[in-house]
Amino acid sequence: MKYQQTISLLIGCTVCAAAQTTDQTETTNIVTANRFEQEKKELNSAISLFQADSIMQRLPQSLDDLLRGEPNIEFSGGPRLTGQQLEIRGQGGNAITVRIDGARQNFVSGHAGQRFFVDPLFLNSGEIIRGAKSHLYGSGAAGVVNLRTYNPSDLINPETGFGGKLQAGFQGVNDELSTSGLFAAGTDKYQALFGYVRRDSNDIRLGNGLRSEGSASQRQSGLLKLSLTPTEDHELIFGYNYYESKDTNGANPQADASLSNALVDRNIDFHQATLGYKFNPEHVDWLDLGTSLYYNRTTQERRYNAASGSNFGRVNEHVIETLGIDIVNKSIFDAFGAENTLISGFEYFQDKQVGKESRADFNTNGIPGTSSGRPNADADSAAFYLENNMNWDNGFTFTTGLRYDNYSTTGRNSDQSDGQFSPHIGVRYEVTDGFAIYADYSRAFTAPTLNEIYQEGSHFGVVPGGPGSYFEEVFVSNSDLKSQTSDNFEIGFDINKEIHGGEFSSKISWFQQNGEDTFDTQIIGGNTVPSYVGFMGPGTLNQAFRQSFNRDETTIMGVEADLNYSKDNWYARMTYSYLEGEDDSTGENLNTIPGNKLYFETGYTYSDKLTIGVNALFAASREGKVNEDSVKTSAYDIYGLFATYDYNDSLSLTAGVNNLLDQSYERTNTSNTEAGRNIYVGATYKF
Repeated sequence: MKYQQTISLLIGCTVCAAAQTTDQTETTNIVTANRFEQEKKELNSAISLFQADSIMQRLPQSLDDLLRGEPNIEFSGGPRLTGQQLEIRGQGGNAITVRIDGARQNFVSGHAGQRFFVDPLFLNSGEIIRGAKSHLYGSGAAGVVNLRTYNPSDLINPETGFGGKLQAGFQGVNDELSTSGLFAAGTDKYQALFGYVRRDSNDIRLGNGLRSEGSASQRQSGLLKLSLTPTEDHELIFGYNYYESKDTNGANPQADASLSNALVDRNIDFHQATLGYKFNPEHVDWLDLGTSLYYNRTTQERRYNAASGSNFGRVNEHVIETLGIDIVNKSIFDAFGAENTLISGFEYFQDKQVGKESRADFNTNGIPGTSSGRPNADADSAAFYLENNMNWDNGFTFTTGLRYDNYSTTGRNSDQSDGQFSPHIGVRYEVTDGFAIYADYSRAFTAPTLNEIYQEGSHFGVVPGGPGSYFEEVFVSNSDLKSQTSDNFEIGFDINKEIHGGEFSSKISWFQQNGEDTFDTQIIGGNTVPSYVGFMGPGTLNQAFRQSFNRDETTIMGVEADLNYSKDNWYARMTYSYLEGEDDSTGENLNTIPGNKLYFETGYTYSDKLTIGVNALFAASREGKVNEDSVKTSAYDIYGLFATYDYNDSLSLTAGVNNLLDQSYERTNTSNTEAGRNIYVGATYKF
């Protein structure tokens, strides 16, 4: 294959480094990818992990700022926040499972499909699992995002009974001013936390020197946590998260504003409530129970600013509510000469979607109708799952798991139901102290969204040839749309060693996903109306009918590498990713595949107070990666600087530059120039 030389080079470099190593490193990053706490270095899974310190250092406006350097992770849709969509290993949308404090985030809305309705400054940590985890998390074949907001115990000083932090920041690329505060107080049994963030920004300055019209935004967020710990065995925690944003982007925020992409006043309102309960009695190894009950509601309203024409006075609204419960237990026992960790659980959630539209089609004003791309529909899903991890003293680990999901949808006078088994098997062997090899197989699925199944009506309409010439693309529902399924294989090795007094860690893996019934859309026909009474006078209407469908078979394969070294006050990191994808029935490349990516970062700390660092990202051309000319982006390289200064134990100052050379480049669509040079500064005060 085309990437065999790259694999050989990376393996060779890492094995040479391992040959010089001695004792295993002391680094312990705790993750919960397998639904219980483990050290990151003990997992087969490829995981990108960030914590509160990196958020303070980067002052991110969105998750994109935190994850740029992670292998095979991209944000498509351009620089405007409301258009950004996460892609993992070449897949996005509902192929990625997103959870905030254990609650599923199921809002997916075409071009405006981002589901991260939580401010980064509220996040204490985040895990991005690259690869299939359907056997533990259900629908979502590309990966899982687990985000965790602050709990009161993360901030409270045990000596004083209270704690918190204040933060202010400025971003030059869009003149964004952010202010935030987190306050927590309580005793050993009762604790409370309150947080608030506000962000106000102007239009984004792009790398080509222009401004992205309508990209200015105002955002505010609130966070409330209440914790009750009556005994060491029990913990009850209530959480409430509120997010609101306002902007005037185009109706499609992934494209520049134009006659066919009218500016709208967009309001997004998000509310989430969670209630968690943990029961872990001391000296009872078979019972470690966690229960999460949650409800969230997302509302997106668009009010068109058109002074005349078909969009005059137009308003549409998209609402989705999710109610769910997730119960999981961890049992530890000895059997077959190994320590066993058994995870068992039940999950249920229900989605209710409502679409409202002030017109029936792109020509008729004032006639109420349901929103064509956001149909009224419901979905229910229930699942049971088991996974057992067997660990022997000789360094061998054997993991087996199975989950069954049953889900049904209702909408447009039709029902759909299906069930999926998701098996998993994995092996891991520690060849020597700190050097392990592994292999993993999992069956995964992605259920179609309510929009993909039931959408009907007008997608968009334009007047391409002036008065008398009309074109409209129309959605056609497909109640026969099946779930996308895939067989996922991954092999690799990782090293965690001490080299010349420093800590070295690496993970290198090869993976392949063989997909069946992959989602896509296609034009299935058309219609011509010769005597059409349009808003610009009589003429001819040409219509094209677009429908979601299942491709027969696809293959996605790639390589990932993540190498880290730290010694004394210095650290360095390198990541590399390669990906290719193909429609097996046509031989054509998939259009979602990113270019190869190489990322470097290094930093040094002086006198335990001042940390300075640089980073560089090199992305290759997508010319030979994708099929459509419109997404064949060119190669680019961007650079950054960052610094933090701890004035004392309470006050920290942050500064940095993204896109240092102010370069003009595109990532996933040639019509979307990315943001230019961004100089940011911030201050954080902890108490």
